[in-house]
Amino acid sequence: MAPYREGDDYANLGLVLSSRLCNRSDGTTSVSAEELYPLSLVHVRICCMLPKLGEVSDYEAAEDPWNISLPVSLNLRRAECGDVPMEVSLWPGDFMIPLTTVQISIVERRDERLAALATDIETAREKSPKLELETATMLHGLLTSLARGSSEAHDYPGARLLAEAEQVVAAAKKGERWYGPERDGEFFLALPTAQSNVRARVFVPSGLTKDKPAALVIGLHGRAFDEDTWFDGYGCGQSVRLARERGWLFAAPRCDGTETAADLAEFVRALGTVYPIDPSRVLLVGHSRGGGTALSALRRQLRDTGALFQTDPLSVQLNPAGIETDVAEFE
Repeated sequence: MAPYREGDDYANLGLVLSSRLCNRSDGTTSVSAEELYPLSLVHVRICCMLPKLGEVSDYEAAEDPWNISLPVSLNLRRAECGDVPMEVSLWPGDFMIPLTTVQISIVERRDERLAALATDIETAREKSPKLELETATMLHGLLTSLARGSSEAHDYPGARLLAEAEQVVAAAKKGERWYGPERDGEFFLALPTAQSNVRARVFVPSGLTKDKPAALVIGLHGRAFDEDTWFDGYGCGQSVRLARERGWLFAAPRCDGTETAADLAEFVRALGTVYPIDPSRVLLVGHSRGGGTALSALRRQLRDTGALFQTDPLSVQLNPAGIETDVAEFE
């Protein structure tokens, strides 16, 4: 047993998964930890816990179960399929040190289903609505990356997204829409606009109908972040929770900082072809560069149309093409 040694830097450890979309029929996957910056290796044991199963770390085949650089096999044979949080801790021999919680997705016939999904996407091209086709293609790429042990910054519900992508393509092959107001929840979309396909994460409240449109909040992320940060970060998704409480739509597009007022209006228009949006209640929020992007876009629009009314340095209103927009910047 290797006891804790003064000076061991456990905060320096990064978790490495061989797959984040695991094939249960394989029986196992592996996890290890690596140092984020050079230090002498610490010797600890990695303990991985799944709900209902307890520890799934398997050290029987390990030559040195205390070596942090050695991949540890995880026994998933008894695990339920789905998206599950895995608690990862370190055990230096004297006490348990929580390291992180990471979501892993467990499915049956992973590789077979991913291959079939790719084939069905190609088959659907002739009849598919563009949103369904582009989103299914994007999801297939994300799922393939997760299956290969992707180092994505966020946890993705891979099991749910695989099942969803299969349903999307099944509808697309018939020329039918799958996304729409009748399906509430969170969705990962590749939204076709006049310029390109915009990757976006969207929250859809329940009860939307053409006769009952909802307010829309658009979240623009900062330079070092992405659309998922509005859901997983920024106060642990506080903006999305507030939208949910009010029955509002929340949409976070992936941004590069060059978006103009016309781009934002086009995003609203494209999203409005899928979900009923109240054009008098479109709200724009931005963090860091996203806040600057919003203000810059509105100022450029002001030079073109004079349609800007500024109430204070952090709050402006714009009326492009009849859409009234409130903008707030948060630092």
